[in-house]
Amino acid sequence: MQNRRRTVFFLLCVFILFQASFGLCLDRYDEAKLGREVFREIEKRYGLLDVPEVSLYIQQLGNRIVSAIENPSYRYKFFVVDQEVPNAFTIPGGYVFVNWGLLTILEKEGELAAILSHELAHGEARHIHKQLETQKALAVASLAAAVAGALLGTDTNFSQAIGTGAMASASAVALKYSREHEREADQLGLRFLVSAGYNPLNAINALKHLAERQWGGRPGVLDYLMTHPGAAERIDTLRVLAKRWESRSLADSYLPDSFQLAKLFLIARKYDLPTYEGFVKSLDDKGEKGVVSPVVREFARGLLLTRKGNYSAAKFLLADVWSRRPNDIFAASSLADLYFRLGQVEQARSVVERTLRSRKGNLALHYRLALYCQELGLNEQALQHFDVAKKAPFLFPDLDYRLGIVLGKLGRLGEAHMTLGDYYARRRDVSLARFHYQKALNLLKNPSLEKKVREKLVHLGKIK
Repeated sequence: MQNRRRTVFFLLCVFILFQASFGLCLDRYDEAKLGREVFREIEKRYGLLDVPEVSLYIQQLGNRIVSAIENPSYRYKFFVVDQEVPNAFTIPGGYVFVNWGLLTILEKEGELAAILSHELAHGEARHIHKQLETQKALAVASLAAAVAGALLGTDTNFSQAIGTGAMASASAVALKYSREHEREADQLGLRFLVSAGYNPLNAINALKHLAERQWGGRPGVLDYLMTHPGAAERIDTLRVLAKRWESRSLADSYLPDSFQLAKLFLIARKYDLPTYEGFVKSLDDKGEKGVVSPVVREFARGLLLTRKGNYSAAKFLLADVWSRRPNDIFAASSLADLYFRLGQVEQARSVVERTLRSRKGNLALHYRLALYCQELGLNEQALQHFDVAKKAPFLFPDLDYRLGIVLGKLGRLGEAHMTLGDYYARRRDVSLARFHYQKALNLLKNPSLEKKVREKLVHLGKIK
């Protein structure tokens, strides 16, 4: 079932693209519209990662690379899909997606930067756009039937369907870039990577990690090398291209250990306890050989002790990590979370406030601070921080619910019901959303807000 869903993921994306573009020539407006549609489908069917600190880390890394591109074609947006299979892909409109499982097989920030640079190269070269232009005669109905059957669980042998007739044409577009596209993206992506200050050897190492995963993986799992073919050939080509920058002093990471802390923060939340404990043990083995820094090992053990409920020992380790890295989001968030579990909310708030001074604008820290202020009854302050975090609502699934509660406590009942309506509408709970929107209309005195609520009610009727 899991493998089937992973395969459907890409076919579904392409189905939406073909459905919207059948017989048309895509311009930039069409691409942006298609991108939004596919994003909504991905979010609805597969979900985005619910670890905002990691999602923001990837966004910031992606934006750093984009800033090194002269006149980028899109305003690129970066998202993390809640899928363990390692992959990354781009869709029309400048949307770049990374499955969280990709981070688990990489070792350095530069390797992740290389993958993002490669995806940005696909976007700049408009490779998907070109695929759509050449495949406009595809039988959309055949693709739609297979996708629907797989999603509903009625097709017991979905892999056979992919290999027949029109589905074979569809999968060729859905599952693979051409080798020519890969060569072009490798060359262009390597330039982006170096322009952003990263060592080009990271691109080779990233591809090696992915190739090792492929050779030892399970058949039928749709991962990076199934959508990006020619690994061995690409590694040889990248090795030749990288020689151009041999004399330059380039980095593997902007901040020491930042990628490792992000990876630990992620897998401590996504792996089951035995798997995470085994990973920590492997870090200890590497640490004894000098491969992993002491602060990374200490952070890993602190998170493990937190998972095991040994909070006092965890606090000792995590506090030490934060004292060494007071500006690190992962160190601050982990220690603050531990204080919150211990009921020491004021200490949790203090940690986040201190780190926020140097990381102004970090939405994950603002959201944490809002939660702690809410817990302490500081509703006005909580409201301010929720308002900042609301710039990226997809990062915080419960934000509208919590914001609605705060607005209610402040006596702003109309806005509270409107916000709670947004929360339930996002969860596709039409009945509760309509209830809160109707309550909002009865309580609001602001004509502009009333108009917004009426528009929301109209949109609500379109939710299936």
